[in-house]
Amino acid sequence: MTEPDQQPIWKIFLFVFILTFLPLATLEGILQVFPAPDPYLPPAKVHKFLPAWNNWVHGEQTPPFSSTADTGRLSGVSTTRVDHTVNKYGFLYDDDLNRDKAPNELRIAVVGGSAVECGALREDKRLTAVLQSRLSGELKDRKIIVYNMGADAQDTRSFLATTAQLAVKLNLDYIVFLIGGTDLFQATHFDLLNDTESFVIIDPAEKNLQARLKWWATRFQIVRRMRQISKTFFARDDRPYFLDGSRPLSELPLLTAKTPTISQKALDDYELNLKSLEGIAAAHHIKAIFVTEPALWKKSMTKAEIDVDWLGVLSRDGKIYRLRGEDSANLLDQLNERTMDVCRREQIRCLDLAGKMARTFEYFYDSVHFNESGARYVAEQMGNIVLQDLTNISR
Repeated sequence: MTEPDQQPIWKIFLFVFILTFLPLATLEGILQVFPAPDPYLPPAKVHKFLPAWNNWVHGEQTPPFSSTADTGRLSGVSTTRVDHTVNKYGFLYDDDLNRDKAPNELRIAVVGGSAVECGALREDKRLTAVLQSRLSGELKDRKIIVYNMGADAQDTRSFLATTAQLAVKLNLDYIVFLIGGTDLFQATHFDLLNDTESFVIIDPAEKNLQARLKWWATRFQIVRRMRQISKTFFARDDRPYFLDGSRPLSELPLLTAKTPTISQKALDDYELNLKSLEGIAAAHHIKAIFVTEPALWKKSMTKAEIDVDWLGVLSRDGKIYRLRGEDSANLLDQLNERTMDVCRREQIRCLDLAGKMARTFEYFYDSVHFNESGARYVAEQMGNIVLQDLTNISR
């Protein structure tokens, strides 16, 4: 009895190759006709503060774009997923508002960092939307437009660019600056516009082996589509977006060495930025209002408050530490006090929000970002100062 002929091993491999590779290659070819966006930007050196350098990188895409972000469960926030529609300038206001001003229209821009952006909140819960709704209810005879000009990690250096390059062209009546918090992170290592924090190198393919492999894999449309499906259906997570959950922040050792301080030179430069912002606005007949920045930081913080203080985490000598809430509060207070001092001396409208707002989870979901109640409170306070100014004008 003869045994059946065995196929050569190369024929088996060829058969498996044909069954797997050809369908994948065909699918890849079809998807190339309808390509998904590249999740990685080409390598670029972007300057965050000088417009000539700025290509504005926001998340994984360049504006304009729409995306969905999983925020996780945040204290005082009713959603765990929010939609972002970013306009061509990189801000969360409708591109249709970049138009000529209508008769009897009141225009207000609110400029700031991520606290103004309110990117973790649903669009109608963001402080600029609430402010617009509040003023529309009070000033029924006027069309109210409030521009959300908040952008993550920006400070007074980039606010100058936003004001001079964009805000003054919108024929505004008021420009409100919520300032202090983001300046805190450059004031402790001040070096004008040429410190390392001024530049961002965008090249994920060079970070590490894992990043290089991810970059290589996403050259294929099949992988991009799978990534989109995974983010849509399987990437949901109740953990806050700013925490990886590997270790509670309250377990990090305290920084016992000399705490960071703000130099007089940095404070003086901060003051120059404030005067420049007000001067640019005044030159275009826009009324500037400065608002001191509140925060959750305080002398005595609970474990729950420390565990969301991801902005108070520092790296020293290759180790991770946390800064005491009292120290963070003192640093921010120095900037807020300088803001108030400049407003008094220069007779600039000012709202001491930091002195009014309770430092609790009633208004914050982490160290500096407002939850829905916090956004409503801030909008109410901003609305009050605008309404008071309009009342004074009409007298």
